[in-house]
Amino acid sequence: MNTVNLSFSFLFIQSKGRRYNSISSVKSPPKRTVLSLSSAVTSRSGDMITPEGKRNDHSSTFDFKSYMIGKAESVNAALDVSLPLLKPLTIQEAVRYSLLAGGKRVRSLLCIAACELVGGDEAIAMSAACAVEMIHTSSLIHDDLPCMDNADLRRGKPTNHKVFGEAMAVLAGDALLSLAFEHMTVMSSGLIAPERMIHAVIELAKAIGTKGLVAGQVVDLRSQGDGYRSHNGRWHKEEIDKLRKYARCIGLLFQVVDDILDVTKSSEELGKNAGQDVITGKVTYPRLIGLEKSRELAEKLSREAEEQLLGLSRRQKKHDLFCVRANKSASVDDLESSRPLTQFSPSFWGDYFLSFSVDQSESDGLAKEIESVMKPNVRDRLMSSHSGDKEKIRIIHLLICLGISHYFDKEIEEILDQGFRKLNDIIAKEDDLETISIMFEVFRLYGHKMSCDNFERFKGEDGRFKESLAGDVRGMLQLYQAAHLGTPSEDILEEAMSFTRNQLECFASQEMSTLSPHLSTHIRNALYRPRCHNMEIFAAREYVSFYNHEEGHDEVLLRFAKLSFNYCRLLYIQEIKTLTKWWNNLDVPSKLPYVRDRIVETHFPALGPYFEPRYSLGRIIMTKIIIVVVILDDTCDAYGTFPEVKSLIDFLQRWDLGAIEELQGYLRIVARTLLETLGEIEREMKPRGRSASVQHTIDEIKSIGRAYLAISNWARAGHVPTFEEYMEVAMVTAGAGMDDFASYSFIAMEDCDEKPLYEWFNSKPRIFQALCVMYRLKNDIATYELEMKRGEVANGVNCYMKQHDVTKEETVEEFNKIYRENYKIMMEEFLTTKCVPRQILMRCLNISRTFDVICKEGDGYTEPLGNLKDMITSFFLHPIPL
Repeated sequence: MNTVNLSFSFLFIQSKGRRYNSISSVKSPPKRTVLSLSSAVTSRSGDMITPEGKRNDHSSTFDFKSYMIGKAESVNAALDVSLPLLKPLTIQEAVRYSLLAGGKRVRSLLCIAACELVGGDEAIAMSAACAVEMIHTSSLIHDDLPCMDNADLRRGKPTNHKVFGEAMAVLAGDALLSLAFEHMTVMSSGLIAPERMIHAVIELAKAIGTKGLVAGQVVDLRSQGDGYRSHNGRWHKEEIDKLRKYARCIGLLFQVVDDILDVTKSSEELGKNAGQDVITGKVTYPRLIGLEKSRELAEKLSREAEEQLLGLSRRQKKHDLFCVRANKSASVDDLESSRPLTQFSPSFWGDYFLSFSVDQSESDGLAKEIESVMKPNVRDRLMSSHSGDKEKIRIIHLLICLGISHYFDKEIEEILDQGFRKLNDIIAKEDDLETISIMFEVFRLYGHKMSCDNFERFKGEDGRFKESLAGDVRGMLQLYQAAHLGTPSEDILEEAMSFTRNQLECFASQEMSTLSPHLSTHIRNALYRPRCHNMEIFAAREYVSFYNHEEGHDEVLLRFAKLSFNYCRLLYIQEIKTLTKWWNNLDVPSKLPYVRDRIVETHFPALGPYFEPRYSLGRIIMTKIIIVVVILDDTCDAYGTFPEVKSLIDFLQRWDLGAIEELQGYLRIVARTLLETLGEIEREMKPRGRSASVQHTIDEIKSIGRAYLAISNWARAGHVPTFEEYMEVAMVTAGAGMDDFASYSFIAMEDCDEKPLYEWFNSKPRIFQALCVMYRLKNDIATYELEMKRGEVANGVNCYMKQHDVTKEETVEEFNKIYRENYKIMMEEFLTTKCVPRQILMRCLNISRTFDVICKEGDGYTEPLGNLKDMITSFFLHPIPL
């Protein structure tokens, strides 16, 4: 059965303000885009019929193939988001198997194109487009069942019941049917007028009911004719009738063409069983009227479809038609004219981890072996008088790489303090590149500024690094890692980084017979993300995989690392379960549907500053604070009008829950969530003597609120400030991002004295200034494309481009240069600051690692379906085999 939908075109265009889905958007087509589709369906040659009915000589300004591919990619991404991993996994896997199996996505393309034709955009139509694909896939699963068509192939893959069984296939089809309605209504909440959504649901239900899909008819899922009154006028009934007739023609056209293909194409070409209709005796058009008559009918239907669109011009998008009103008492013009209405993708994970079983006895067993067996063993080796200085430093380096050095910080600091005092004697005659590089990395990571001049011994008379070093693969790799720990004016480390990168890239690109696969992979990982730019726990996970294949590896340390990783993993999952319950109790996603629903993704950056088991409470507190600040950010940035944002920020400056009634509507929910969450944290930390830390965090939130207000004003006015003006304000938001991030991590560090810590913190040390610049630039590069699509012109990249009249590429190059300079400043401060413990300074380095990971390939937090989803999946779902 084939179904087609023209998008509920008029239902999904009448929305006020900027309407954007976080899934990538493709430029809208020119007028009568939908026309191309009917022609394309019936074209038997390689030519394409354009909207004007002429053969495409590839000179047309509209590339239908690119348009179709682009829309299909957007739909595929949206469908992937729509199906988070939940338990029971089998049904989720069955549903995803068929829904994400590919296909041309013609039905969803029609849905989007029809919406664009009458002035809407992809984002508004996307939820309906996904719903159509879900219903279509449901019908395919049921069609293929043994009791129906008994098909073995669909889209070139075994059919659902062949993979998951007949019973599970029935359930998968049923699940998709209900998910279609859920997805369309939930994802359109706040964007589509409720009465129009009701009409859409009714139309869709009718189209798949006993008079539609269920009856086996080829029907169009009609665009809505009722309720097409807009804020600025009325859509003409004649236009709607034309689209309805077009839908009927193209729906029937699809069935005719499908019948023709069944008898003219092979199974390989179709991706499903060819000749299935003949085998089952199904009544088809070729059987009734013959093949040639069927082709003539297809041509006729194509012409009639095109005729319905002649005279229809693509309307300009209306951004001032409809929106959900946050305050009914305020005037529409004052309140709604500048509401952004950004739509973020839903959570991929949902409540998945609530159903994830954590065996407490397994966790206890891991902890017991770590404490009673591994730690005493390794501690004895570290402190043994029989081990030399170089041997101990190599062990320390291995502990760092394996992610287990934190168990022995006190012992390591004692060893390195003594070793640094006699460093010249230790390395006096050392000419091994790997050894010197290891010592350099270890000493610097523990706060000792070993001189970079020690690498001069590896240069030739020409002042360059010796070419003979290129044969020392492990030495080159270690020098590359060490070179990233440079400070300003250490030019030799820049030379070392360039030299080693060039050599390592050759190693990675050439399939050298002498290079083992695990070492080659290790090199590629280092080139993609050096160890000091990777979150510690993930760097450790990568290194364990590498070290497991090393000949002569230390069995005890390797087992220790595996035990520690698996123990941490179970602990983190328990933290996520606790946080998910807390988040569900707040019920923010339903109360404030515009907010990014990201509790699992928010816990992820909390692993950055400290992954150690003893800081479990700190990670929970940090996650809670980050997510409530995200609520504030999204309110100011993605939903609130400027008057609303101003009233909210003014309220936060007073921080008085008793005055919350002064706020209107949804703003009370935002304010109450912020104040009550911080209040809960303060009550928890006060008995621990950490209340000053919480108050400091509150002050930082007030500060970031003021900066959000300024940026909100720019955004609503469409003002592009100078780069200097932007950075003056943006550094406050970056400061709140980084200062707050550090502040959150300090709250639960009960092993550090609170008073001197915050005296240092309040002195605005350079290490935080450097962090703020780094974060701001990295974040602006990562979010540039998304923010520009949302119309947020006050982005650092855009401001710099406009002011200096340069390209995006030139701007990014300059930003990366400034980033590297500030990273060196941060390292300098890390090595020279002595008024606070190394543990505090280490959090600053770890924070930079965190946003390096999240912003590596775009905004991984807002768009978490790429590497971030993969990292969470591989990390949380897969323990290391012992």
